[in-house]
Amino acid sequence: MKKFYTKLALVLLASVLCLNVNAQLKFRNASPRLKAPTAKLISKAPKSAVKGHEISPVNTDVKKYVVKKSDADYTDWVAWKDGTCSYESINEGLMEDLAISHRESKTNPQTDAQFKISNFGPNKIDLIINYNPTTGNCTVDNIQPVGKFQGMEYSICDVVTWDKKYGVFTKPATYETFPCTYNAEYGYFELNVAYIITEVGMYEGYYLEYGVDKCVVDGCTPPFTEWVPFALGEGDYTHRVTDYIPERFAPTHRQIMSRTNNMTGNLEFKIVNWIDLEALGYPSSDLLFTMDKNNNCVIPELETSVAADGYAICVSDIAEYTGDPTYYMDYPCKYYPEYGQFVFNLIYYSNNGKGINRVVRETFQLDGEYESVWNDWTDAGLGEYTYSKFVTGTQKGLPYQTRDNKIESNLHQAKILGWGNHLFSEKGADIIIDYDADGESCSIAEQPCGFTHPTYGPMSIASYSDGVYNAEFKNFGFAEMGYKILEGEHAGKWLGDPAEESFKDSSTPAIWGNWENLGAASYTYNNLLAEQTVDDLIALGRTSNMEPERTQIMVGPDWTKAFEPTLENDTILFLEYNNELNYVEYVQNTNLGYEAGSGVVWAYDAWSYLNNYKGVEPTDDDVSTFDPETKTFTLKMMYYIYDEETGAMDDETIGKCTETLKLTATPSAVESIKVNEVKKADVFYNVAGQRVNAMTRGLFIGSNGKKYIVK
Repeated sequence: MKKFYTKLALVLLASVLCLNVNAQLKFRNASPRLKAPTAKLISKAPKSAVKGHEISPVNTDVKKYVVKKSDADYTDWVAWKDGTCSYESINEGLMEDLAISHRESKTNPQTDAQFKISNFGPNKIDLIINYNPTTGNCTVDNIQPVGKFQGMEYSICDVVTWDKKYGVFTKPATYETFPCTYNAEYGYFELNVAYIITEVGMYEGYYLEYGVDKCVVDGCTPPFTEWVPFALGEGDYTHRVTDYIPERFAPTHRQIMSRTNNMTGNLEFKIVNWIDLEALGYPSSDLLFTMDKNNNCVIPELETSVAADGYAICVSDIAEYTGDPTYYMDYPCKYYPEYGQFVFNLIYYSNNGKGINRVVRETFQLDGEYESVWNDWTDAGLGEYTYSKFVTGTQKGLPYQTRDNKIESNLHQAKILGWGNHLFSEKGADIIIDYDADGESCSIAEQPCGFTHPTYGPMSIASYSDGVYNAEFKNFGFAEMGYKILEGEHAGKWLGDPAEESFKDSSTPAIWGNWENLGAASYTYNNLLAEQTVDDLIALGRTSNMEPERTQIMVGPDWTKAFEPTLENDTILFLEYNNELNYVEYVQNTNLGYEAGSGVVWAYDAWSYLNNYKGVEPTDDDVSTFDPETKTFTLKMMYYIYDEETGAMDDETIGKCTETLKLTATPSAVESIKVNEVKKADVFYNVAGQRVNAMTRGLFIGSNGKKYIVK
């Protein structure tokens, strides 16, 4: 089985978590689809992430779980308080001015009573809620039909009743885990309910939504004050999940509202337009959270307006996700008044319990005069930055500084002074890198970089995703560095594909050795091209200086030319393998530029594709391997078609196949790969032998005194 090299920030139940935190080079292939405002999901079983529960197949053989009570056991219905209420349903939305009445048991009025909310849902039913006046606990244990969804009857009941009826949890649901309560003083219901398909058939027991419904009874002391702008002003929110959020780690200015929970005395907050997608035609999401008198915060589950693979992306704090409050000790959510900063340790996950989950630390910094959360900058020496987007090579002698975070000692920043000087501008720009020494991750928030593109004008720089920080080598590696256009008709667009770039301290050895010529290579396809072999390829390799030893292989200059000779973009096969265990860590996810069906063909190794994009546990049969005796890679590849408009990923039309890369050891015409320092006036040649300047991206190979761009 393939060995993992992960740097986990959190250890959670393996059955509910599929974190992708491998320190590998991965190129983002697609943005997730957005969930349409009116879209509803039918799911076979509940999202396993909630409260640490695991799911089991829906059991439709269990008889309907209904608690029968006779009207003769109760007093007559009478209007409760003012006789009306406002009901906020997770499935039906807000329903106002619904009639509410009450009755109690003739024999046990202290422990047995009922509420009736009339005209509930499309069917205008009488929703019956059982209530214990002594404890405040409630149940909705009659499965009551609410309406039709795509012609099928759906009903409401509490989560415990749903589990008893259909056996949806492997760990039985309880009212302690999924409570239903009523606060009589403030007239406030919180009900953990499920909206489920009850039409007999293949979807019986599937759910449309489940979670907490809320209801406020008119005529009681209000449970909350009105929302008002927070007295301390607005602030900047920094997102750390760039797959789902348009911003690239850059702070976004947001309004924050507050109100008081009269029942607890805690403050409740709402960050308005926390995820802002209105420009794309989708609703925005507000982030709701509470704060107690000790400045501790709780972020309950929020279903955002973003979706991936047809399922909504949810977010909550880690303790809420696991149902274990002890996680707040290591992963706090807290407000620090001296710095004016809220710190949230969150997890993003798909609401079907599958897919890629992300554990992140995000912040909301209030405007105003506060003590800085960072210590002062200190000189750290000289560093060197390796470019591959607009120029190729390493710029040395760049001074840089570092500073530490006052709240968390493992968080730091590095500032490169004069990044790109004499290459992009005379003085260059100061670029700040955020890094986590314990988590071994780093990122660059979007910031102006001083580079003016000859066609598109001024640019900003940002890492598309977290990079890898290596403390031993003082190396910051970014697999996906992006450049964004700041002005003109293309303002806001990212230019081309992301690039692999890095920064390291000059006093430490390089993580990777120099690229070396490995000779000629051949590749045998087994996809659309059947068993066609391409022989005239060039292989380059470099080996790591860290344990375990790994080697990166680059095959070009046109790995996929057999697909269609007229394709303009040349593609490089890039892979990394473990020298000790002889398995391939990954094959870089690559856009082949070949149109098929409704999209473009991409190639990825099967193990990474299934693990990263499908949330499926790969098997041994999905692992690519290397035979050092024959110098042959057996690659388990996944060819999929990506539709840029819809975000659909078709992995069936072509699908998984086994292909081979053989290093023939035959000397090639290539002499060496160029890794020298770059200068603005450097001259290169493309694969057609045409002269180009240093403003062209890519690694390049030297042959016959010329430098050929290959990546």
